Amino acid sequence: MAPKHLSGAENRKRKRHDEAICYQECGESFKNHLLPITMKYVKMNWRILTEVENENLMYQGGILTVAILKQYIRTSFRIPLHVNFRLTYRNEIGHPVILSTDDDIREIGRQALLSVKVTVERIGVGANGDNGACEDRVTAINVAKECLLAAEKSDPKAAHG
Repeated sequence: MAPKHLSGAENRKRKRHDEAICYQECGESFKNHLLPITMKYVKMNWRILTEVENENLMYQGGILTVAILKQYIRTSFRIPLHVNFRLTYRNEIGHPVILSTDDDIREIGRQALLSVKVTVERIGVGANGDNGACEDRVTAINVAKECLLAAEKSDPKAAHG
């Protein structure tokens, strides 16, 4: 008999079930384990490996905070400072959760998760899928205008040539 292919929802349900069984079998030892976090922004993925220690997520020798995670994401995906974004993940029962405080990060450590997928979503101006293209065009136009003005000031005859 051919194996049954599961839908995305069925796969998530099976994964949560497997994680719950692992947590029950591992008990206290599950509190200190490695936890990979995959971050998705547009069509790119980036992964870091954290360690759960007493409900805290540890990364590079320190406790992972929202500020550290956001800075890491800005650097990894080259997101400019003027761009605002929101971080979300699905908790152990499959509900979407917004990561906005350090308590939200600690909550990940309290759950029986074997991995976490964090989605990075742009919010505010330019969040409708243009990925900053409009802002980049405006910046390029302003730079070109400044160059033309500077050229005109240095040699007025050449600018009108």
